[in-house]
Amino acid sequence: MENYLNNLNLIKSAYEVEKKLLSEIEKYSNHEKQEILKAMEFCKQKHNGQTRDEGVAYYSHPFFVAILGIEQKLDYIDIISLLLHDILEDTDTSSDEIKNIFGDEVFENVYFLSKNYFRSKEEYYKNISENRKLQILKGLDRIANLHSLNFASTQKQENYIEKTKKEILSILDKDLEVYNKIKSILDYLEKKRC
Repeated sequence: MENYLNNLNLIKSAYEVEKKLLSEIEKYSNHEKQEILKAMEFCKQKHNGQTRDEGVAYYSHPFFVAILGIEQKLDYIDIISLLLHDILEDTDTSSDEIKNIFGDEVFENVYFLSKNYFRSKEEYYKNISENRKLQILKGLDRIANLHSLNFASTQKQENYIEKTKKEILSILDKDLEVYNKIKSILDYLEKKRC
């Protein structure tokens, strides 16, 4: 839980999140690092003008999710996918744009992580539940959102916690580490509310 509490301070500053991510990507090869940097810039450009509940630039969210992915030792394709995971949902970015710039594998990850793209909620969660990598990516996104929840209204917190229990925990059967992190954060948030 100490890591969770430390991250609450980190996510209050887009600058600090970006600085930490730049430090973390040093673990990758030069080619991989250049691709991640390209995705970071693309993410900032596409989410320009958007903000989060905690009052920071929106791009800090995918940057923070990418940091969580690096901590999980994910490969650079997965890190790029995390950086772009909200691009189709929340911006005017086209599928072709992602494919042309970042390739098919990144596009497929982003596509299947995008809620409002083509399918019902049931199909969205079914696709994720059948793919271990997508479970991990979605789980890390949820962990980041649970951090941000501390800055949301009480009603939003309650709704999001219930939604996480119902929709997310049930699909994370292929990665217990991510499942346990989410469960631990939920337990903390519920105790904090009491």
